[in-house]
Amino acid sequence: MSHNHLLVSCFFGIQRISISDAPVAARSVFFTNSDANAATAASAGWEPILLNDVEFPLSDDLRISSIQAKYVKFLQFRHDFKDLARYSITTYCDQNACIQDKQLLEFTTRMDPEKSVLIRSSPSKKGLTKEIEQSKKQPRYDVSMDETLQWLEKIRKHDEISDTKQIANTGMIHTTRVEKMMPLYEAVYNAIIDLDQPQCQIIWNTLSQKYADDIHQVGWNDLQIPWGGPAVNRHVPVLDKKTQQATENAKLREYNVQLTETNTQLTKKNAQLIKNNAQLRKELKLVKSDRTRIATDHSNMLNSTSWKVTKPLRSISQLVKKPTG
Repeated sequence: MSHNHLLVSCFFGIQRISISDAPVAARSVFFTNSDANAATAASAGWEPILLNDVEFPLSDDLRISSIQAKYVKFLQFRHDFKDLARYSITTYCDQNACIQDKQLLEFTTRMDPEKSVLIRSSPSKKGLTKEIEQSKKQPRYDVSMDETLQWLEKIRKHDEISDTKQIANTGMIHTTRVEKMMPLYEAVYNAIIDLDQPQCQIIWNTLSQKYADDIHQVGWNDLQIPWGGPAVNRHVPVLDKKTQQATENAKLREYNVQLTETNTQLTKKNAQLIKNNAQLRKELKLVKSDRTRIATDHSNMLNSTSWKVTKPLRSISQLVKKPTG
């Protein structure tokens, strides 16, 4: 095992997955928020890290789990796991890839020594316009696409962005100078969170363009990574269905309790706002009533007999008070 190479993968959500054997040439760490998938990863030789439910709640919402995965993909775990931050060479791969020692060696062979990142091109997407067009067809991406496009236009005002640059596939990112590239990874991750946009390839394509001198982009098939389907010794989930279902139900119940508590707090705040609004309306009504009463009293006074009778006296008083020249 290399003492300087970290391989990370992840899967978030309640779905049980199969996982390929971990390679032996690098420290292999698998992040998840599912007990079952953590156990499966361990059985496949990975070092599982089970993230807590508070920051990474277990969900069956693909959009939520996809955004959670970006914490691993763009190496944000380095802030929380100092032992993993010491690796200057880090490879991320999606859980449905099969990264073995052969592929790790291929990364080393293919990597341009003058560059810091090795990444594959998407096989068919020829630029931002096509990527955006296809992403709009997927609900989990289209939800925040308007905000994403507004963000993109703001970027264009400051940086020259090419719409025809070949889209990179972020399912595998091999980084040989992690510290140097962390500003890019931070920027991509922060944009994903701010926009609530799990479609990271649009964001990566946009922000990575000014790092072009550091990125070695190769063809989709150049690295020969088995992707999806049967792979090397894929391990099926180790928990039986009944146990897994009970575990997932417990987590979902806990998450539901948190949502209920939040809803209760919001309901209380809403009730207080309604109460405050009613009080303000009441006070406004009193102010309007006082204003009407004062206007009426003023009108009655002007039309009263005493006011009319004393008009000559007021005129004389004004003449007396008027200074003489």
